[in-house]
This record gives sequence, C-alpha cells and structure tokens, in this order.
Amino acid sequence: MCLVSLAVEALRTIDAWGAETTAAGVTRADRELGTRGPRDAPLPWASVTKLLTGLAALVAVEEGTVDLDEPAGPPGSTLRHLLAHASGLPLDGGPPLLPPAQRRSYSNAGIEAAAELIALHAEMPFERYLRAAILDPLSLSGELEGSPAWGYAGPLDDLLKLGRELLAPTLVAAETLAEATSVQFPGLAGVLPGLGRMDPNDWGLAFELRDGKQPHWTGGHNSSRTFGHFGRTGTFLWVDPDAGIACGVLTDLEFGDWAREEWPRFSDAVLAESVLDDCRHDPARLDGGSCTAPCARDDLDKATSLAFGRPEHTAWPEPSPDPRRRGINHLVVREERTQKLVEGGAVAARDDCGRDRRDGRGAGNVHRERHLAEVVARPQDHTLAHCAVRHAEHAGEHDVEPVARLAFADDRRAGSDLLANHALGEHGERLAREPGQQLDPGELVRGG
Repeated sequence: MCLVSLAVEALRTIDAWGAETTAAGVTRADRELGTRGPRDAPLPWASVTKLLTGLAALVAVEEGTVDLDEPAGPPGSTLRHLLAHASGLPLDGGPPLLPPAQRRSYSNAGIEAAAELIALHAEMPFERYLRAAILDPLSLSGELEGSPAWGYAGPLDDLLKLGRELLAPTLVAAETLAEATSVQFPGLAGVLPGLGRMDPNDWGLAFELRDGKQPHWTGGHNSSRTFGHFGRTGTFLWVDPDAGIACGVLTDLEFGDWAREEWPRFSDAVLAESVLDDCRHDPARLDGGSCTAPCARDDLDKATSLAFGRPEHTAWPEPSPDPRRRGINHLVVREERTQKLVEGGAVAARDDCGRDRRDGRGAGNVHRERHLAEVVARPQDHTLAHCAVRHAEHAGEHDVEPVARLAFADDRRAGSDLLANHALGEHGERLAREPGQQLDPGELVRGG
C-alpha cells in the first residue's frame, strides 16, 4: 500500500475553504513535505509580516545596530516592549493607553516604531534594511509594500523559506531565536485579535506563542512551544519545534469564523501526517515494538490521538509471546470507543437492501467484507496504521493492511471516504487464514 503524501491528504482540505486563491505548504528544516495551490503567486501576508520584521530586529540586535533594552516608543518603553506588544501603544497609533508592561496591547504602531528605530540606527530606510538582512539572504521574492507590521506581499515559497529558517536559523544564533520565541514580560493578559481575551496572552519578540491559549488558531495538538503569526487576509505561519515542522497558508479570504473553525482542524491533520513522514524516513521509529528508541510508543500514541481527536486511552498491552502477534499487539489502538465499535458492530451504515444496520450484532456474526467496509476509517487513518505495523517482525505479514484498517476505524469518519467494497473483499479473505474459517476481526485488533 502506498503511503499517502501530505499534498494529497491534509493539504487538499484547503480547497473547501471558499477562497478564490489558497496556497498551503508544510516543511521541515531540511526538506519540503508538500504544497498545494499556486506556490509562486504573491499574496498579501498581512500581520504575518511581523515575523519578517521581528527577524530583522534580531539581526540588528546581533549586529549591534540596536539593543533590545534601549529606550524606544512611549516613556518607559524599550525596543523589547515594542516587539512584545507590551509598550502600551494602541493598535494603530496615538498616545499610549497605559504604562509599559501592564497589559499585552497588540499594536501595529509598536512594530512600526521598532522598525523606525532600526532604520534610524542603520541609516537607511527599513525596507532596504529588511531586503539586505532577510529577503536577499533567504532568496525571498516578495516586497514590503507598506507598514512593517502588515505590508509584505509574497508567494508561498517565501513563507516556506521563512519557516525553514525559523526551524534551523542561519541568519541569527539559535540562542537569539530561542529568546525571541520565549515569553517576554510573563503574566500579561490581553486580547489575541480575532480570538478574544487571554490570561496570560504570552508573546515573544514579534512572535506570538501558542503556550496554553484556548481557543487558538493553531491545532489542539500543536505543542505549547509553537510560535508564529496569522493575518487578517487569511494567512498564517506556525512553527512547531517539537514536531519539527512549519506550516504556512496564504489566501485571499479575510480571517473570520471560517478560519477559527478550519485552521485548528487543518493543523491537527498536518501534525498527524508529519508522524507518517517520520515513519517513512525512519521506519525504526514505529516498528511494532522492536525499536528501542523511547519515542516509538509516544509517536504511535500521538498518531492515534491526532487521528481521533482527544481519545480516552487504555493501557498499552504487554508484547505478545506469539511472534505473529507482536506487531498487532503494538498496534492495538488505545481507543475505548474504537473497541466498542468493533465489538458491538453498531455502525450507522446501510446494506445493499437499504436496511439500517444499527442492530448491535457482534463482529463475529457479521460477514467479514461488510463489517470491514463499514468500520474502515478514511485513507489518512489506515495509512497511518499501516505505517505503524508495516515493519513489524511477525509471520502474518499479509494481515497488516486489514488489521490496520480495522484498528483505525472511526464511525464519525465512515462515509464518503470508504474504500470500495470489492477492494475490501481481498482484505477480508486475508483475515481468514484457514479455509472456511470465520474469524472475528475484533480478535485481531485486540491481539487476543
């Protein structure tokens, strides 16, 4: 079975967002995982521009052009306050609303004041400094066409190049970026634009920090170390150091309820498929239990968790002494509702005669092909399961696909994404290892 690429699975969901133009991509520091949409069409980044300006400020700090703690902005404020939205300045200019470091007051004016300070000390317009410090070294093709807080326009390729730089910095020291993506002025409450009041509303130096904010525009499974920014033109870039990936989106659809609903779901799907990428490039990470790396079970746990939302976990089973069961035992999904689904057969599906099949019959009393057809999850999920067991050392090699599909079944996802019944028939036959045997597929899932 071919592993499904990011470009085919998670990224294709952007087509349903309703924007006239949408481009999205996912990258690691050393390779691109997938893109969808026009990658060379320049689109306004809106407030994602702040990431470029913040990175330029870090270059200026390392060069000695500016100092983070030098006075800048309103009385009592420093460059650090300006970049961290803690200067007290309002959104778009005017007198300060309150003294510095009293509240997280999101401010385009503060970012513009920071850029003005850099331009003053560098003795050149900020646009030229940005070009020399960031755009040219990273080979970005876009242009700053307005405010340093929101005026950059560039293609998806630029966004992904920036993401790779933030995963593995080359323009500044890793320690400098680490400081910029850590909380500045901890404990400040404030409004996260478009999402409401957060307490605390943690921010770095121009980088918005995921931390424990809820709700948030990133995924529910993004790590707390995730940082980035989103913009009102339906754009975002997040970088998750724990997952080792960056994800960027450009659209021409203004941020609104659609983004609040779609972006977290999209991000979680991307994270789930990044686990697949780990397995594809390093199969030993998920090898059915023989891997000694401590991350192996954590990765599988994360993969199953991402595939199903926020599941109720059960305990990991002990490895079976039967070598044929080793991979299957390691695969057993820690999902109580999946086990109930398999054991009870209560799946809202219709048979060929149109009769509603919610009769609670046990899995062993249901024809193999029909049962599998009704509980198999969408391709993303069974691909992930297949990846988890494909390298297992067990004799029942041909059992991998049907068991993986069954183990990752989810009644909320069964429907339009089901594979054809005739394809599942072959897998059903593989479940019956002896002629005429009516094998309960639930037994394979449970490793019993």
